[in-house]
Amino acid sequence: MKSLILILTMLFITSCASIESRPLTWHHYGIQVDSESYDDKYIRGVSYLPSVMNQKIYAWASLSEYGHYFKLQVHNKSNKPISSNYFLDQFELFTKDGAKYILEPTGGIARYPEKKYINPQDTVWFSVNTPKGLKHEDDIAKIVIKLGYDARIVLKPKPSKGVQ
Repeated sequence: MKSLILILTMLFITSCASIESRPLTWHHYGIQVDSESYDDKYIRGVSYLPSVMNQKIYAWASLSEYGHYFKLQVHNKSNKPISSNYFLDQFELFTKDGAKYILEPTGGIARYPEKKYINPQDTVWFSVNTPKGLKHEDDIAKIVIKLGYDARIVLKPKPSKGVQ
Protein backbone atom coordinates (compact mmCIF):
# COMPACT_ATOMS: atom_id res chain seq x y z
CA MET A 1 0.00 0.00 0.00
CA LYS A 2 2.82 2.41 0.88
CA SER A 3 4.56 1.67 -2.40
CA LEU A 4 1.33 2.29 -4.32
CA ILE A 5 0.91 5.68 -2.63
CA LEU A 6 4.57 6.46 -3.32
CA ILE A 7 4.21 5.52 -7.01
CA LEU A 8 1.01 7.56 -7.40
CA THR A 9 2.63 10.54 -5.68
CA MET A 10 5.67 10.30 -7.96
CA LEU A 11 3.45 10.09 -11.06
CA PHE A 12 1.48 13.12 -9.92
CA ILE A 13 4.61 15.17 -9.24
CA THR A 14 6.26 14.29 -12.55
CA SER A 15 3.09 14.97 -14.51
CA CYS A 16 2.78 18.41 -12.91
CA ALA A 17 6.42 19.19 -13.58
CA SER A 18 6.14 18.38 -17.25
CA ILE A 19 3.19 20.70 -17.95
CA GLU A 20 4.40 23.26 -20.45
CA SER A 21 3.01 26.73 -20.80
CA ARG A 22 1.21 27.40 -24.04
CA PRO A 23 3.28 28.69 -26.94
CA LEU A 24 3.04 32.40 -27.61
CA THR A 25 0.36 33.44 -30.05
CA TRP A 26 1.26 36.68 -31.78
CA HIS A 27 -1.86 38.88 -31.75
CA HIS A 28 -0.29 42.19 -32.82
CA TYR A 29 2.02 43.00 -35.71
CA GLY A 30 3.60 46.25 -36.78
CA ILE A 31 6.18 48.06 -38.87
CA GLN A 32 8.16 51.25 -38.54
CA VAL A 33 5.94 54.30 -39.09
CA ASP A 34 7.87 57.56 -38.80
CA SER A 35 4.96 59.90 -38.11
CA GLU A 36 1.89 59.65 -35.88
CA SER A 37 -0.15 61.28 -38.61
CA TYR A 38 0.08 58.04 -40.64
CA ASP A 39 -0.84 55.62 -37.83
CA ASP A 40 -4.52 55.50 -38.68
CA LYS A 41 -3.87 54.83 -42.38
CA TYR A 42 -1.50 52.00 -41.49
CA ILE A 43 -3.82 50.46 -38.89
CA ARG A 44 -6.83 50.55 -41.21
CA GLY A 45 -4.72 49.22 -44.09
CA VAL A 46 -5.70 52.12 -46.34
CA SER A 47 -2.25 52.77 -47.72
CA TYR A 48 1.44 51.95 -47.52
CA LEU A 49 3.79 54.89 -47.96
CA PRO A 50 7.45 53.85 -48.37
CA SER A 51 8.61 57.37 -47.49
CA VAL A 52 7.25 57.10 -43.92
CA MET A 53 6.82 53.33 -43.44
CA ASN A 54 9.54 50.69 -43.37
CA GLN A 55 8.70 46.98 -43.47
CA LYS A 56 12.31 46.02 -42.74
CA ILE A 57 11.87 47.11 -39.13
CA TYR A 58 8.95 45.23 -37.63
CA ALA A 59 7.65 43.74 -34.40
CA TRP A 60 5.26 41.18 -32.97
CA ALA A 61 3.46 41.38 -29.62
CA SER A 62 1.82 38.69 -27.54
CA LEU A 63 -0.02 38.93 -24.26
CA SER A 64 1.33 36.49 -21.67
CA GLU A 65 -0.71 33.47 -20.68
CA TYR A 66 -2.09 35.15 -17.56
CA GLY A 67 -2.28 38.65 -19.05
CA HIS A 68 0.32 40.24 -16.75
CA TYR A 69 2.74 41.36 -19.45
CA PHE A 70 3.39 41.64 -23.18
CA LYS A 71 6.26 39.93 -24.94
CA LEU A 72 7.53 42.15 -27.74
CA GLN A 73 9.80 40.79 -30.45
CA VAL A 74 11.53 43.50 -32.53
CA HIS A 75 13.27 42.58 -35.80
CA ASN A 76 15.77 44.75 -37.64
CA LYS A 77 16.09 43.53 -41.24
CA SER A 78 17.40 46.93 -42.38
CA ASN A 79 21.06 47.70 -43.06
CA LYS A 80 21.38 50.18 -40.14
CA PRO A 81 21.52 49.53 -36.38
CA ILE A 82 18.70 50.81 -34.17
CA SER A 83 19.67 52.38 -30.84
CA SER A 84 17.97 50.99 -27.75
CA ASN A 85 18.29 52.28 -24.21
CA TYR A 86 16.25 51.71 -21.06
CA PHE A 87 16.06 55.46 -20.40
CA LEU A 88 15.07 56.48 -23.96
CA ASP A 89 12.91 53.61 -25.18
CA GLN A 90 9.19 53.98 -24.66
CA PHE A 91 6.29 51.56 -24.97
CA GLU A 92 2.74 52.89 -25.32
CA LEU A 93 -0.64 51.22 -25.58
CA PHE A 94 -3.72 52.97 -26.99
CA THR A 95 -7.22 51.59 -26.47
CA LYS A 96 -10.18 51.90 -28.83
CA ASP A 97 -11.86 54.33 -26.40
CA GLY A 98 -8.89 56.73 -26.68
CA ALA A 99 -7.01 55.93 -23.45
CA LYS A 100 -3.20 55.97 -23.57
CA TYR A 101 -0.97 53.92 -21.26
CA ILE A 102 2.80 53.95 -20.82
CA LEU A 103 3.97 50.34 -20.49
CA GLU A 104 6.78 49.80 -18.00
CA PRO A 105 9.44 47.15 -18.69
CA THR A 106 9.03 44.12 -16.42
CA GLY A 107 11.86 43.83 -13.93
CA GLY A 108 13.05 47.39 -14.54
CA ILE A 109 16.56 48.08 -15.77
CA ALA A 110 17.91 44.83 -14.30
CA ARG A 111 15.94 42.70 -16.79
CA TYR A 112 16.11 45.09 -19.75
CA PRO A 113 18.08 43.91 -22.81
CA GLU A 114 21.73 44.88 -22.38
CA LYS A 115 22.36 45.60 -26.06
CA LYS A 116 22.75 49.29 -26.88
CA TYR A 117 21.80 48.57 -30.50
CA ILE A 118 19.62 46.20 -32.44
CA ASN A 119 22.05 45.38 -35.21
CA PRO A 120 21.00 44.63 -38.79
CA GLN A 121 19.49 41.14 -39.13
CA ASP A 122 19.09 40.90 -35.34
CA THR A 123 16.06 40.35 -33.10
CA VAL A 124 15.56 41.63 -29.54
CA TRP A 125 12.88 40.66 -27.00
CA PHE A 126 11.27 43.11 -24.60
CA SER A 127 8.83 42.36 -21.81
CA VAL A 128 6.47 45.10 -20.60
CA ASN A 129 3.74 45.13 -17.95
CA THR A 130 0.12 45.39 -19.05
CA PRO A 131 -1.75 48.44 -17.79
CA LYS A 132 -4.19 47.99 -14.92
CA GLY A 133 -6.97 49.70 -16.90
CA LEU A 134 -6.88 47.21 -19.78
CA LYS A 135 -9.90 44.94 -19.45
CA HIS A 136 -9.53 42.81 -22.58
CA GLU A 137 -6.97 42.39 -25.34
CA ASP A 138 -9.67 43.22 -27.93
CA ASP A 139 -9.80 46.76 -26.49
CA ILE A 140 -6.32 47.53 -27.90
CA ALA A 141 -6.25 49.90 -30.87
CA LYS A 142 -2.45 49.99 -31.22
CA ILE A 143 0.86 49.51 -29.43
CA VAL A 144 3.70 51.93 -30.18
CA ILE A 145 7.36 51.06 -29.58
CA LYS A 146 9.83 53.96 -29.63
CA LEU A 147 13.45 52.83 -29.65
CA GLY A 148 16.00 55.53 -28.85
CA TYR A 149 15.83 58.24 -31.48
CA ASP A 150 15.93 55.78 -34.39
CA ALA A 151 12.70 53.84 -34.71
CA ARG A 152 8.99 54.13 -34.03
CA ILE A 153 7.07 50.91 -34.58
CA VAL A 154 3.27 50.81 -34.67
CA LEU A 155 1.62 47.46 -33.95
CA LYS A 156 -1.98 46.77 -34.85
CA PRO A 157 -4.16 43.81 -33.89
CA LYS A 158 -3.96 40.95 -36.35
CA PRO A 159 -7.33 40.25 -37.95
CA SER A 160 -9.14 37.13 -36.79
CA LYS A 161 -8.77 34.09 -39.05
CA GLY A 162 -12.40 34.32 -40.12
CA VAL A 163 -12.09 37.99 -41.13
CA GLN A 164 -11.11 38.66 -44.75
